[in-house]
Amino acid sequence: MLLIVDKRKEAAIGLSEMFFYMGIPSFAVDAGESLEEISEIYRGVIVLSPENFYDLDEFIYRLRRKGRDVPIFAMLDEKSSAKSEYKSIFDDIFSFEPYAAKIYKMIIGYTESHSFPSPGIYKANGINASVDLKFPTYLSSPLPFTKTETMILRSLIRAYPGAFSSKNILKYAFKNSRAPDLASIRTHISIMNKKFRKITGRNLITLSLGSGYRISEDNIYTCSEPYCKNP
Repeated sequence: MLLIVDKRKEAAIGLSEMFFYMGIPSFAVDAGESLEEISEIYRGVIVLSPENFYDLDEFIYRLRRKGRDVPIFAMLDEKSSAKSEYKSIFDDIFSFEPYAAKIYKMIIGYTESHSFPSPGIYKANGINASVDLKFPTYLSSPLPFTKTETMILRSLIRAYPGAFSSKNILKYAFKNSRAPDLASIRTHISIMNKKFRKITGRNLITLSLGSGYRISEDNIYTCSEPYCKNP
């Protein structure tokens, strides 16, 4: 999951929605919101046009204090003369690319070479919903989830072993501009559980009162006939 930061939130939303089409959960914020939003659920932060930020050194310092080991990247115009100036501030600096796939590839290149967790890997309790798969799997059995259901699953994997409220699922698994009604989350979860029960006989997601939805830990690695498929 990626956090996109810009002084103008509209620009951050544009990039976030590009990542959405790739199946990568992300969230767009302005500079002030980023200090409240940053946490270890994120695999990377992208700061757009850092030259427009007031007191950039202090801003990145505060972001790192709250985000701890989350790498922070700068996205600069190719003609920018500030690259050398920012080398000591950011983990890496990329020239602006109009294609999210190229930006993602650059981030993966950094995280893999520096042993950071990849923003494209989503695994928990036998479930694999990584972005390079056509469908999520459970113990190698394909889960016939829609794109929306897969995005919900990815957001819950990032929350695991914690939970996400319906509000947070809307926030991380849907486009900023096209989020559905809050009540629709319960419907999506119900359908996902129904599909998972056909394979395992159990629910994939449980509701914890006061905290929200979480991936179930009930006998997650076991299944019995007639539910097991390609164990």
